[in-house]
Amino acid sequence: MKTSKNQSNQQPAGPDVKFRTCPLWDQSVSEKARENPGLGQKIVEFQKAKTANKLAPFGSKDVPFKHGDLKGFNHTHLTHDLSLIYAMHSSNPTLIDLYGIFSHDELGTGQPINIKRQTSISKKFRNQSFN
Repeated sequence: MKTSKNQSNQQPAGPDVKFRTCPLWDQSVSEKARENPGLGQKIVEFQKAKTANKLAPFGSKDVPFKHGDLKGFNHTHLTHDLSLIYAMHSSNPTLIDLYGIFSHDELGTGQPINIKRQTSISKKFRNQSFN
């Protein structure tokens, strides 16, 4: 079979991003969705955006935590106060572990900063198992 100049002999690449969730994710999404009806749509938009380009930020506040016990986790704002917490690792596929949706106060990043709460929540994150 001949191919034209515009056709490629390569197979299309499959999705190279896989999302995984944990029990903490299920619990936090369930709690927050009751109070924030548009939250489910924002989660879908986040997943679509990361699937299309895993390295592109989702909004202007998609950044890693840079200090303390939360270092190594990423967060992106879904609302003024709620952030989706996740971590990316591996390749082919890239795994994006979804930890949960939390307020600044729940994370210990509100005003004033609560280091004990940051330590506690980071321990919860590190003890999660993913499916």
